Amino acid sequence: MRKFLNDFLNREDGQALVEYILALSIVITIVTILATGLRTSMYKVWEFYSRQVSAACPGCPPAPSMRFR
Repeated sequence: MRKFLNDFLNREDGQALVEYILALSIVITIVTILATGLRTSMYKVWEFYSRQVSAACPGCPPAPSMRFR
């Protein structure tokens, strides 16, 4: 039993697969965080310009009932 446990701990067959899965999960996490931040910032920019375009005159504020979501 002890020899089996030592052999199991010393094998490196699956190490590359584990490293690949860890690297892939890190990349997926980073992309998800960046996509969420980009979506939020794009919404703010879109809302700002939509309010400017939808106002009655260039200096007038838009109607308070106007929602863009």
